[in-house]
Amino acid sequence: MNDLAIAILCMRRHKYLARALKAYERNAWIDRADIHVYLDGLRNPISDTWYGKKGATEACEAVFDRSYLPNKELVRQPHNVGTAVQVCMALEDLFKTHKYVTVTGCDFLPNRFHVKSLIVLYRQFAKNPRAGFLNLGPTSFPYRDGHIQTRAEAKDVEDLVEWGSWEARWALNLWRRTWRFIGPTMRAYHAAIKAYDYRQLVDTKWGRGKRKSPNLRKAVRRLERKFGSIHEDMVPYLAGRKKGLEVLHALAPRLIPMTGPGAMGRTARFHYRLGWDRYKLYDVGGVLKYRIASEIVDEPVPLTPSPKMVYRGLDTQPFTIRGDVSRKTYWKVQKGRPFDVCPEDITFLEKHGFERL
Repeated sequence: MNDLAIAILCMRRHKYLARALKAYERNAWIDRADIHVYLDGLRNPISDTWYGKKGATEACEAVFDRSYLPNKELVRQPHNVGTAVQVCMALEDLFKTHKYVTVTGCDFLPNRFHVKSLIVLYRQFAKNPRAGFLNLGPTSFPYRDGHIQTRAEAKDVEDLVEWGSWEARWALNLWRRTWRFIGPTMRAYHAAIKAYDYRQLVDTKWGRGKRKSPNLRKAVRRLERKFGSIHEDMVPYLAGRKKGLEVLHALAPRLIPMTGPGAMGRTARFHYRLGWDRYKLYDVGGVLKYRIASEIVDEPVPLTPSPKMVYRGLDTQPFTIRGDVSRKTYWKVQKGRPFDVCPEDITFLEKHGFERL
């Protein structure tokens, strides 16, 4: 048994599952990870709704059986339980025997160094008290469209990571100590969410379909008040953030959503509006040590007095900006506190209505 377990959630998309498993077969260090495919059922007994044609789960089983992965296991549900319940079950089960757990979907495509990057990052930051989650997928951090990269750009930052928030969720990557922090919240979330058809809750939340009954709307509001969200990928992060845990982002993705409309249940318009068709996956990440981008100092910078600039916000008193220290959020500026900025921040402030006095 290995330290790393990768749970792949699937229900009826056997073609996506086949692509994902083939990609993992050619992964470096795949023999150091255990692959667990969680196959959901088609009929939900709570709503008596079918979410696929008969034979879809059998097709996924056949794909799993044909896979040449060295360490694999199939966990099949007798009926449809929903993505949220599957995530909770996978985390609860796998952390009993593994140090690190990754939960992803069958419609995500890993590059050749996805497993190696996970293992190296898990081990390198295992004792860092800030580290709670890893994100190796495309993300808006540190700036929008930051992962619309060329091969050369991705290669330049393959050994760089950075702290950030959960701005884009592509897979859950947790340490066992993270689970000790968020486990009680996730168990309570599991107990609450399994009483509903999760698909109906999500449709009610976003106003899709005809599933907008008052009881479901009340359930959504109640779950959001208690856990901050109804989504299985957001609840763990919110629970970890309360404990002071942060997300460590790779600046070059090792995992992207599979191209083409329909991936992740998205429509064609949604797929292209988000720009997912522009993501490119390169075989980067075969390094054995990572650096935090914000802590890299190329050369000593002489200390010189920074110019002082006084700005006035839309609805705040005047405040003083000093220097070029770092790029932070401007919410502190709106509260009228002193704020350190770089030249790009000045442009940002002026663009959003802050004027210089």
